[in-house]
Amino acid sequence: MTATAPRRWNGFVCPTCRSLFRVVSNHDGRGVVCPTCHSMLRLPAEGEETPPLVIKELSRRRRSRGDRRREQRAEAIFDETFANKSGPDPLFARILIASVVTIVVVIAVGVFWPRTGGPPADYETVSLEPPPADLQPVPDAEPRVVSVAMVRDELEPVVRAFLEAPDLETAAGWAARSGRTLERMKAHYGDDYRPEGLESVLWNHSMTMGDGWASFRVETRDFNRRTVFLVDDDGWKVDWESWVGWSPVTWEQLTEQRPTETVRLRALVRPVEYYNFRFSSESEWAAFTLASPDNASAIYGYVPRGSELHSRLTFLDGTTERRLLLDVRYPRNAPVGNQVLIEGLSGESWLDVEDLP
Repeated sequence: MTATAPRRWNGFVCPTCRSLFRVVSNHDGRGVVCPTCHSMLRLPAEGEETPPLVIKELSRRRRSRGDRRREQRAEAIFDETFANKSGPDPLFARILIASVVTIVVVIAVGVFWPRTGGPPADYETVSLEPPPADLQPVPDAEPRVVSVAMVRDELEPVVRAFLEAPDLETAAGWAARSGRTLERMKAHYGDDYRPEGLESVLWNHSMTMGDGWASFRVETRDFNRRTVFLVDDDGWKVDWESWVGWSPVTWEQLTEQRPTETVRLRALVRPVEYYNFRFSSESEWAAFTLASPDNASAIYGYVPRGSELHSRLTFLDGTTERRLLLDVRYPRNAPVGNQVLIEGLSGESWLDVEDLP
């Protein structure tokens, strides 16, 4: 019995789809169909170095006379259309010019429209936005709207002098309880004091006042928007303690010393779901996050659920932090340093109305 010789194959690359395929070496036809794109290809002759070419006439479907007439008519319409064009369409040109003019006008209005840097000249009150989170009525007060004239003529100059003071002594001169405040400012800033500067008063925000205090929103030179409180201390002075969120103890001292006596604390507060250690029962306790004014530290505060104090804190919705003045303490033999009891709510802002001059 005669053995069958093994078949030999030649590899080819389709020039149309770049697919790789193979053909037996003894293929006796002049062409082959690509197995991927089905183009008819001519196989190279022996010694030919050029790549295989598509046999266009074989790969093109047979066209009818109707097809050729439609192609010729389309070509004639195309040539006639563009041969008669002498320039851009007038209607299109007018639309384009109008669009460009509209864009320029909108940009100009955005650039030159009056900013919020100055107050309305002839009005005593302005249309107000809702009060921000740190500008809420304080307990036992009946806030009322501050006139724009009062802010412009009496309050803004004081705030500007305070925020642009070159040193602590000058700044303390524009602050309430200046002697006490200077000592606290030195402990707070150390050698790192720098004037924040006043960029502008935010005239479209709420401006309120109560018995012996007034408040409004400002923007500092570093574009930080905050509420400034002023108190009547033989003339209007800035309440520095509410401006920086000062507390009698630092947050580091609070967590290290764990005082069991009540401490007044200015904190950023919002509800949270955290129950652990002595406060593990959600049915007994309501939990809150208490963050430091710079958001560098945080602890958890708890009040008995359903208590009067809890009802006073129900305005917290959990979506934003509120600046509150709280009385807190640690339970005796506290197992951890990040859980405190909230004993009282002294202010729905950082202004301590019990400590007014």
